[in-house]
Amino acid sequence: MYSIPAIAPSNLRRPPDAFLDRPVGQKWLDALAREYPHERYTRQRSDDFSAKQRNLFASKIIEAKRDDLDIDELLQDELRPAEFYWTWRECVEPELESYFENHNAARRVEHWAEEIRPLWEDRAADADTSRVTDLFSSWDTCEILFQLTPTRCAEDNLIQSHRSWSEPSELAITSEFQYALNQIGYTVSEFRKLARNKHEAYSPLAATRRRRDPIVDWPKLSSTIENACSSMFGFYLFAIVPLTDLIKLDLTKPITFSPCWLATMNPFSGTFHDEPTNGPVTVSPADGFLLSGADVAYSPDEVCGLHRPAYHSRLTNAE
Repeated sequence: MYSIPAIAPSNLRRPPDAFLDRPVGQKWLDALAREYPHERYTRQRSDDFSAKQRNLFASKIIEAKRDDLDIDELLQDELRPAEFYWTWRECVEPELESYFENHNAARRVEHWAEEIRPLWEDRAADADTSRVTDLFSSWDTCEILFQLTPTRCAEDNLIQSHRSWSEPSELAITSEFQYALNQIGYTVSEFRKLARNKHEAYSPLAATRRRRDPIVDWPKLSSTIENACSSMFGFYLFAIVPLTDLIKLDLTKPITFSPCWLATMNPFSGTFHDEPTNGPVTVSPADGFLLSGADVAYSPDEVCGLHRPAYHSRLTNAE
């Protein structure tokens, strides 16, 4: 329980600066700051974060990690600290008034409070170790996408159909499509055979090996393409993960989605379709680019109104 540190009656009769400027007054101020600490960032605030806000925080965290910036400094633009005013008005000032009333010095309290407040704030600020990232708990989740493209610009890497709709047999065979296929676990030759796609490649394709065993079987891959709902789209890995996972992540190391969903999405017009992968998926930094739902025009949840718990996952650095 909070309590005002004792002040000798003789000191209560002095001007406040005559007490506060002395060593005994300095010790009293230190004790007051210990009794009434101030936290600029408290966990309770996270109860009010919307899904859209959490996606924005995730985008800032990714930006900080990608550009080697301080996460807390970058997030301070979005999450202002709690004001000292509230701790003072709700906790310190009422009990200071009660203390002075109980010691027959009520008429002096206003003058003393004016002197004490800035000195308490300085000490409380020095003692406050809370950080912006302290606001986030495991239930504060965000939408995370891993863009399976060779360069960061999504527009330059869109996969296109020869028709106004998307189906496997009508997809344009391009280097961007070859890159995404290899990440998913298919070669162009395998895709052509399964999709009965006979379109010539736009330009000579480099000889490549598929990146891994298929992360989805053919019916699921075909489904993501057929339900892309756009003649242009990209392939993404998708999951809804805790912000705390993202904070711990090292983007220079392989990342594992467990579980994971493969999705087709047009990040500009707002289309999205997903299929669960065969198991956890690990990607290397060179495989693509990590994004949040705030980094696209419409997040998957905004497009589809997802049942979010069904997409809950964990994001970790692979051992």
